Amino acid sequence: MDLDYSNITLSILDSAGQILPAVKSILQIARDMELAVSTGHLPVYESLKLAREAQKIGFSRLIFCHPLSHSISASLKEIEAMADYGAFIELAALNAFSPGSSLRLRKKLSTG
Repeated sequence: MDLDYSNITLSILDSAGQILPAVKSILQIARDMELAVSTGHLPVYESLKLAREAQKIGFSRLIFCHPLSHSISASLKEIEAMADYGAFIELAALNAFSPGSSLRLRKKLSTG
């Protein structure tokens, strides 16, 4: 049986744009148990809100996943903001060596 996941969306925010209470609980549990949490394929604006919340509660193991990938496409300023919030920045080799990626990377570094 083929499953169609194309219409499924996932958000860590409620309808008012605030982080869901369950997500806050996950961050607190991860902080208390010294676990890492990854942003995965969240949109950059959600990752930034998550990083802000993580910093607020003293959680220091947030990983901003492959920000240079086509699916995330974070700007240099957004990557810097994530780092400023204390997130680790994951740079995937696939994004560094795939066709056109070095051009995208140079463009991001030169234009921010």
